[in-house]
Amino acid sequence: MRTLRRRGLKRQKGQAFVEYVILVAVIALAALFVLANFSDRIKDMITGITVTLGGEADAKADEKSIDIIKDSVLVEKKQIGLPEKLTNVIKCKNPRCIT
Repeated sequence: MRTLRRRGLKRQKGQAFVEYVILVAVIALAALFVLANFSDRIKDMITGITVTLGGEADAKADEKSIDIIKDSVLVEKKQIGLPEKLTNVIKCKNPRCIT
């Protein structure tokens, strides 16, 4: 009778462990989903909180640049941005197309 109780306790402990592992995996997946989809928004919120508390916003966070590297040495750093107007990028065959 005692061996049956011990076996039952071992099964319950194993079952609880598996449930905790599944729970941790679900929480980790949810955290990855949130970070992947809302990372820009979270960064903006943290910057806003920092500025509100008297800090300074990181000016370099919004600057986009391309590093030109030759022979493992940084040769040039180019600042990039969006152009004011794009032309001849998309050609639509549909006569009703607004592009």
